[in-house]
Amino acid sequence: MDEFEGAIADFTHALKVHPTFAQCHLWRGFAQLRSGNFQQAAGDLSRAIEAIPTCAEAYNHRGIARFYLNKFAAAIADFDQAIRLNPKFADGKFDQAHSDFDAAIAHSSDYGAVYGDRAYLRFKLGDWVGAIADTDQALALATSHGQQLKDIYATRCLTAFCLKESTQGLQAFEQLIALISAQ
Repeated sequence: MDEFEGAIADFTHALKVHPTFAQCHLWRGFAQLRSGNFQQAAGDLSRAIEAIPTCAEAYNHRGIARFYLNKFAAAIADFDQAIRLNPKFADGKFDQAHSDFDAAIAHSSDYGAVYGDRAYLRFKLGDWVGAIADTDQALALATSHGQQLKDIYATRCLTAFCLKESTQGLQAFEQLIALISAQ
């Protein structure tokens, strides 16, 4: 049994004992998401949101689950709500989490992540102006220089070309190439 399966099993047991413990739905939703169980993750995170409607992390992670379920408009709505609740997107440290969960969930403090995810969804839905605005925010807030930053520049490049903003598109493309070359 891997760490995620262990976390899921532990939180499932905890919910049998204490079915109204909303944090367990949140934590199990995170573990389900990391395990690729997107439908189950969305369900757990929805239950967490019902109980804790101000939890930005739950909205962001449900948005990710909905993205993988091809529910793009619903994912954008979740990312929007996560940003409204916490524009810098809280660091997401859960001190009370079970040890399996602590080992399994490596939560990022990259505040630009939610904007980057939403930018890609807006691009997919043809909202190119919104996608450019979100890539601006994502780049301003991003703390990583890994794959996520490359994804943000790729989205910005494609979106700029769709808007016939070739100079912006070329600049984003050059940044993307520089990141790839630096590996």
